[in-house]
Amino acid sequence: MLKKLETQFSHALLESNPSSNERALWLETDSKEVIGFDSAKLTDNEVTLLKLLLTECQAVPPPQTEREHAWKQCLLHGEGSPFSEGNVSFIHFQMEVRLDDYESFREALLSFFHEQVHIVWQTATNGVIIYETSLTEEYPDLHEVAEAIITDFYVDIHFLKGRTISLDNAQTIYSWEKEIFFTALKSYSNQTVFHELEAATFFLLSLLPQAEMERLRSLFFPKEIISDHELMRSIQIYFQNNMNVTQAAKAQHMHRNSMQYRIDKFTAKTELDLKHFPNAVITYLMLLLTQPKKALS
Repeated sequence: MLKKLETQFSHALLESNPSSNERALWLETDSKEVIGFDSAKLTDNEVTLLKLLLTECQAVPPPQTEREHAWKQCLLHGEGSPFSEGNVSFIHFQMEVRLDDYESFREALLSFFHEQVHIVWQTATNGVIIYETSLTEEYPDLHEVAEAIITDFYVDIHFLKGRTISLDNAQTIYSWEKEIFFTALKSYSNQTVFHELEAATFFLLSLLPQAEMERLRSLFFPKEIISDHELMRSIQIYFQNNMNVTQAAKAQHMHRNSMQYRIDKFTAKTELDLKHFPNAVITYLMLLLTQPKKALS
């Protein structure tokens, strides 16, 4: 039904990148899938119809502390800063459906941080964890956090880990990270954790027309390479392990010489020597274009 509604009311449909627009009308299905519309672009009859077909979402969870309220005003409305100087980083999160118990979710999420952090919700399904880097602890493993949330709340969750920035750029970087996060999720929704620069690469590729993507891929990757799934997977793992042959071999439970053989085979077939930076860059980009979307791990 959602697909039909998205087509029928496409003129008022809000992107998955949520808006702080107070005119936004957020609705959900019985399975808690959320869809948003700009109510200013709908007639009264259309709003009434949508509310009959779907359930209006509960209100966005409010800030729980004065610091969180200050961060919400800063990030969502551009009003002032929570403190005068220092650095900050953001961990953005997006859930597939809304929760029944936000308080328990908050407690579970904060339990992974041994020092105080702050949570600001933008809609009922997404928000940001604010990490003031005067704190001394390291980030928790976000894959472990996601597994715990899935186990305890039966809801899929995705994270984007941002970089450390100065407070002066907080709102600008927050908006940028949010934009590339939702862009990456559109095509790689099976990936649980993104890093900012990785998502930025997905964002840049999304600007290419589909025909250009296919043309570039065919120019650099012969069909015999694309069809060699074992080889392509090995090269992908090689990049995931920072181009370290030993670590890539260990990740695949193979001997280092076997991994080196596959790299040499790839170079012979494509004439892309991965020891040279420009070749490595174009290979990485072509791998992103080649691997099936919505199928990253």
